[in-house]
Amino acid sequence: MIRIRLPLPQAQPLFDTICSGINSRQGETMSNNLILFGSTLGDTERIARRLAELLPGETRVASVANFRMASLRDFDRIILGTSTWGSGELQDDWEGALGQLSGLDLSGKTVALFGLGDASAYPETFVDGLGILHEAVAQAGALRIGYWPTEGYAFEASRAVIGGRFAGLVLDEAGQSHLTGERLTRWAQDLQASA
Repeated sequence: MIRIRLPLPQAQPLFDTICSGINSRQGETMSNNLILFGSTLGDTERIARRLAELLPGETRVASVANFRMASLRDFDRIILGTSTWGSGELQDDWEGALGQLSGLDLSGKTVALFGLGDASAYPETFVDGLGILHEAVAQAGALRIGYWPTEGYAFEASRAVIGGRFAGLVLDEAGQSHLTGERLTRWAQDLQASA
């Protein structure tokens, strides 16, 4: 045991600092959240960062382009985000990681998804990338939360519709960007209630 003797005026601030550090950790839960996104033009990354600001605690935000997929097992709560390209294709960075994702054992992990799409330009394949991610996460055995209503979107078909709901939050930045903030806030609240 090391003893340090300080005159009382100098000892009190040190004591207060130590105690405040201990007290701030009591009852504190370490955040083990991740938002992992694939983004080509920056929209999905921007949404991921906005979402992180709406969630309580610390949330790591990372690009799938330089993320080791096996590290997903290090997180308890995971949010995956993608855009849909062309006629229902998954964003390029996710293409390389998809096989690794579906091959992981994510049982015991909670996963939510969000996707960006353009309903006016691609109404037959609206947010299909979200559906592709959902299939991989289901194969990995994760508990999936954050399903989102299809009402309010004008589209013909989507691989992301599961049981009458979207597999996660859907944002149409091309045609409905004015609704993004409200939808993000509501979804973040839904996720917190599901935690």
